[in-house]
Amino acid sequence: MTEFAVNLENINFDSIKTNNLEAIVLAPSGGGKSYLVRSLDKTVLYLYGSDEAHGKISASGGKAEIKALNWSVAPDTGKELNADESLQLIDGLLSEAFLDHYGIGAVVIDSMTSLEKTIKASAKFRSMCLTKDGGHNQFAEGEKCQILIDGILSKVRNLASTRELDLVVTCIVDVRDRDEKTGAYKAVKPRLSSYGVAETTLQQFSQVLLLGKVNLKGRSGHCFQFDPVLERVSKDENGEVKKYLNFEPRVIGSSRDLNPYEPADLEKIRDLIKE
Repeated sequence: MTEFAVNLENINFDSIKTNNLEAIVLAPSGGGKSYLVRSLDKTVLYLYGSDEAHGKISASGGKAEIKALNWSVAPDTGKELNADESLQLIDGLLSEAFLDHYGIGAVVIDSMTSLEKTIKASAKFRSMCLTKDGGHNQFAEGEKCQILIDGILSKVRNLASTRELDLVVTCIVDVRDRDEKTGAYKAVKPRLSSYGVAETTLQQFSQVLLLGKVNLKGRSGHCFQFDPVLERVSKDENGEVKKYLNFEPRVIGSSRDLNPYEPADLEKIRDLIKE
């Protein structure tokens, strides 16, 4: 084994930025995730899958300047892309040169649910799940899918370490329970393929925002909800519960305690985490 040595007198410490957003926004289908993007005061690279094509219209018309691209279509020729080509396109767009050329200040991925579908449809993913005898190992799906998800998220984070760049990822949730009077959520389930993908994806975001409509004092509107629970259960082959995800929305680095309901505005979230 080759010995690994580190020069401890020449260390590049991690840069720490508190004004970059790094948020995953969760809401049911049609629950306002895309509309929320317009609250960003940035030029936004809005990447979406074909099943989220409606979102670019909702995201437009606010403070954000939306530059929308469907990762299933070649942006120069209009050619329909297969899943592997889509992943290559996403990788190519996430570069210093591209972001600088178009003045991009935020990357939005709409949605994680859609991105996971693209990943699992790719030959690259299937090859990663091969067994030694050439079969498909379904038990490896979560781990291999996460590797590809993390590769995309890490590329944005690396870019954000040297520039002002926000990362906002949307994700569909299924509502498990809600308050009958206010409509506020009590429990929701992230719509991702496995417990592992849901847990690992959520836990790496500094801001986990649950968006939904609430009726309070005769007024109705969308807001971020911080009291509900994000639930996910992992069961063994006999149907017995092995692990239970019980995860609350959060804003790490908030300058104050969060209210149960906060305004559905990403710039107001940024204000909470500024130094």
